[in-house]
Amino acid sequence: MPILKQGGGNLVGVIMSALECVPKADIMSAAPKAVIEMLVRGVAKESGKHGIRANCAAPGWFDAGLGKCSQQAAFVTG
Repeated sequence: MPILKQGGGNLVGVIMSALECVPKADIMSAAPKAVIEMLVRGVAKESGKHGIRANCAAPGWFDAGLGKCSQQAAFVTG
C-alpha cells in the first residue's frame, strides 16, 4: 500500500456472489473469498483518505457446465 498512498489507486477483489448461501462441502472455496471481502472492506475504510479505492466484484452464475450441478445441490444458509 505505500506505493499506492503516493498517488492513489484501485484495489479490486473477486469474490463469489453466493457467500450468503454456501453449497455443502464448499467451505474450502467460500472461506478464502469471505476473507478477501473483509480485507478489501478494511482497506477501503483505512485507505480511502489516501485516494485508494477498494471494491469487490462478485460475478453471478454463468453457464460453464458446472452450474447445473451446483444449482441442484443442497445449500446451507448461514
